[in-house]
Amino acid sequence: MKTTDGAGSMIEIFNLLVDVWTEAFSWFVYPIRVPLLILAAIVVLWLVLRHVVPRAGGTADWTGTKLSALVATVLLAPEYACTLLILRQGRGIPLVLRMYGQWAENVSDWTKTAGQSLGRGMRACTRVSFKAVTAVMLVYLVGYNVHAIGSAEHPASQDAPVVVWWDSLQVWVDAPEHPLLEDGGTPAARPAGFRHPLTA
Repeated sequence: MKTTDGAGSMIEIFNLLVDVWTEAFSWFVYPIRVPLLILAAIVVLWLVLRHVVPRAGGTADWTGTKLSALVATVLLAPEYACTLLILRQGRGIPLVLRMYGQWAENVSDWTKTAGQSLGRGMRACTRVSFKAVTAVMLVYLVGYNVHAIGSAEHPASQDAPVVVWWDSLQVWVDAPEHPLLEDGGTPAARPAGFRHPLTA
């Protein structure tokens, strides 16, 4: 029960953070708000990769070393006990037991190496460029809206975020005035004969 409550609390906190992030620029009109949110997401992701992730590299190294020792203890303990018993009986160690011991050592070494590699990769994030993060974000946005990009006539494409944003931008550009801040009014209707640039 406690585990479930803890998971529920984490989900609530995550949802709260998502709501705060979504409403961070809510005072701007939608056509301006979306690009600002995307730009802010790129900046935050870049800062996290450059300054937060590298600091956790040492933790990955430490975790890999400790987990390697734990894996070795759990996997090699039965092999060690069987080896002692066989030697006390004056028999030779079977090939299967030797192979198991070698496999257990390999798993332990791989665990340690994986932790060290992860730590090096995390520390290497200090060299991540802003252009690379921007490219990743753009690829993500394209993938998220791929159903809209594929066919403008598909019913689902009309509700895709890229379509809704382009629709609102067209209305905002065609309006007599171009307010930057929300005034509490209702959203503008979709213009007739709308076609967004990615499917034109």
